[in-house]
Amino acid sequence: MIFESVTVENWRGFYGEQTITFSTSKTKNTTIVYAQNGVGKTNLLNAIMWCLYGTLTPSFKKPDDILNHHALREGRNSYHVSIYLRSEKNELYKVQRSGGNISNFRVHVISDDGNHSPYQGSPKLFVNSILPKDMAGYFINDGEGADLTSDTNGMISISRSIEDILGFG
Repeated sequence: MIFESVTVENWRGFYGEQTITFSTSKTKNTTIVYAQNGVGKTNLLNAIMWCLYGTLTPSFKKPDDILNHHALREGRNSYHVSIYLRSEKNELYKVQRSGGNISNFRVHVISDDGNHSPYQGSPKLFVNSILPKDMAGYFINDGEGADLTSDTNGMISISRSIEDILGFG
């Protein structure tokens, strides 16, 4: 699966609906999210984790304060995160989680004409088939490196990280 985009709505510092589109090019397939400290990079990564698994990274501050304050003052009381994924067979999926007074988690299949149909299986198993929750910290990381294993030189150790994933001591 390829991550095409993430849309956050009234999630922490993101007021209204904000979308980041990822590179889907076969040759230029890296998207870098770069900004000053305190402008929402970690919030974006946590929105992705929360959308997929309903959890947040351990360093996430004030986990009970997710609804954007400006939206709350306007009387809005829910927030949403949607992730659009494309399969190798070119099928488009939307994974969405909502919180606040609307709390749900669902996956939709989006047809070529733009119609949404509920995924005919378990949304949790669908997400787990893309990226198992236990491995998510190795791929969705808040930049602090807490979930990554490093060697004696401070470099990320792929072999030690894989051993950790597999549960080897």
